[in-house]
Amino acid sequence: MLVKNNEWFSQPKNHCANCPSARYCLAHGLSDGEVAQFSRKIKHPRPRHKGEKFFMMGDSFNSFAMVHSGCVKSYVTSRGGEHQIIGFYMPGDILGLDGIASGEHRYTAEALETTSICELAFRDYEDLCNCAPSLQWRLLDALSQKMVAEQKMLLMLGKMTSEQRLANFLLDLSSCMAARGMSAQTISLPMSRSDIANYLGLVIETVSRLFSRFQVEGVLTVQRRIIGISDRTRLQAIAYNNCEDYCELDRVA
Repeated sequence: MLVKNNEWFSQPKNHCANCPSARYCLAHGLSDGEVAQFSRKIKHPRPRHKGEKFFMMGDSFNSFAMVHSGCVKSYVTSRGGEHQIIGFYMPGDILGLDGIASGEHRYTAEALETTSICELAFRDYEDLCNCAPSLQWRLLDALSQKMVAEQKMLLMLGKMTSEQRLANFLLDLSSCMAARGMSAQTISLPMSRSDIANYLGLVIETVSRLFSRFQVEGVLTVQRRIIGISDRTRLQAIAYNNCEDYCELDRVA
């Protein structure tokens, strides 16, 4: 369960039709009537602030959610209490699908900043698919994209240097921002250097050193969490140096 029953807050009628995030929502492309039905099934828990959880590893699964605003990180926790970050979720990304097969969530989802979600019970999603079959393809598309991203991450961790990992991470974030109508040249990082290092399988000192080096070399401008891409061609060259296979993955994604 993503939220408790007493945590809903009200939304205006037909809120999905008027939502500024509609263009990258699961319901994008549905007819007006289908959007109205979809909207009636959506629930809106209170926003989570930095460090608050939407659900935890081991919680029962009965719903999933679209990130409406903010950013979420997902991580697994070892028996020894160590965390490994396995993903970041931006507006439009679907959160919580990990529990479909087993009936429980396999990771913890934590807000990196004030974050709001649109929650849909899985049984309601199944009902909606009967009247809006394209929802099935939208979800399959999201799952397919997730699989490609995970394949790329495995290749990054197994084959890429630290420089290539960070360059790829920044290019992926830039593309994500551009797809959501934001600047592709200036990235406001919602995650810390420590989170980035954990996700990329590096130590924080390496990530900090690389940011400094890329700035000295004129590839980036760095002002705390505001990253400017000064030389995209050079950043791409770093990311894909002798890595033609990764370029193919980016074209698929």
